[in-house]
Amino acid sequence: MPELKQALNLGGGQHDIGLDGYSVTNIDLFATSGNFIKHDLEELPYPFDDNEFDVIYASAILEHLRNLWGKDKCVLDELHRIIKPNGKMIVYVPHPSCAINWSEPTHRTMCGIGYFGSLEPEAETCYTKNHWRITKKELLYTRLGRIGKLINWLANRNKRTQYIWERFLCYYVGGFDLSYFELRPLEDLQ
Repeated sequence: MPELKQALNLGGGQHDIGLDGYSVTNIDLFATSGNFIKHDLEELPYPFDDNEFDVIYASAILEHLRNLWGKDKCVLDELHRIIKPNGKMIVYVPHPSCAINWSEPTHRTMCGIGYFGSLEPEAETCYTKNHWRITKKELLYTRLGRIGKLINWLANRNKRTQYIWERFLCYYVGGFDLSYFELRPLEDLQ
């Protein structure tokens, strides 16, 4: 039987993401039992070895962290340390046009479609010690069934349509709910 790949559910609370083919470790300040590790995600380093995870899943957590960015001990560099070189980080964050983003007092940052752009090596400024490659980014509208799917299709056809929908059109449909990203770690800059 092949060895299971390792996945980390970052800030998953008491919810197991249940990825098929993966052994999932859950880490959160409010973890309770089983394969849940109780840990404050702003406390670095995390209790994991270098290059331990094939996938890091971060849904509705990064916007809560004060030390997400920075040249000295930041969460993005810590995630870079614990993900395998060929790993993938999957990120869901509330979009700035989403009313929840503004009404949740623990949100520390707003995450539009260009939010992680400075992590790429071509960026003029990088606010971390390490680079990531953004392999996918989408605006997500999760309401109204088929109409919502049509809005997603129209908005995510290319970078230009993403810009137009995010900058101008999103407010006509009540705002996007989420920004979605897939990132791959690049070699350390240090």
